[in-house]
Amino acid sequence: LKQYSKVVYALSLFCGGAFSAVRLMNSHIFRLKMFEMGLSRRELKLFNTKRLWSVVLLENVPQLVVQIYFLSITSDSLSTIAISSIVFSCVSMVVTVLKLATDRKIFSDEKVSVVTVKVTGNSVVNQRQRFRSLRNELQSELSMLLEVHRESIEIMKPALISSGVLLRFFIYEASSMTVDRCQVVSTAVDNGAFSDIVLRAWQLADTPVVSDAKYE
Repeated sequence: LKQYSKVVYALSLFCGGAFSAVRLMNSHIFRLKMFEMGLSRRELKLFNTKRLWSVVLLENVPQLVVQIYFLSITSDSLSTIAISSIVFSCVSMVVTVLKLATDRKIFSDEKVSVVTVKVTGNSVVNQRQRFRSLRNELQSELSMLLEVHRESIEIMKPALISSGVLLRFFIYEASSMTVDRCQVVSTAVDNGAFSDIVLRAWQLADTPVVSDAKYE
């Protein structure tokens, strides 16, 4: 991120704000390294909660004050443009606050499990650069293993290691769920089912070794 800090500042000016710039820097567009910030979906949402201070308190409220002041000193007290501007500013603040309140409610009701595993083997080493962008197939396979919706799993870009890749993924589910998804993954790693999943998803020549599972 430090390497592309100037690009982030430039995009913030171009996009009209840091929130859009950070989302763009995390979009993996064109598979360029500069657009791979590496933030998870939850981390992006947590960053967006700062809109309450930067957008509502430091942008919408001062703007509303100026608009009301202008309306109070202008001779045309029923200026359609000024009144419309005030109405839209109020709507913008209400929508932003409601969205942030909804996000906070989702965060409080959401349970997140983070799993990291090593995927090693000759077939992985030989094509590991290609596998860094093949996450959709793996996401579908893992959703069937864990018996959750496909969108409940977020796979981060695998990190390269000398013997293969380091795979890290998030499992999102309601906090009321009692199934231990990490235990399901642990069992799949131990009995070889996880290796078979990677074999099918990445269409490897031979079965990889999945090991060193860590849970957060």
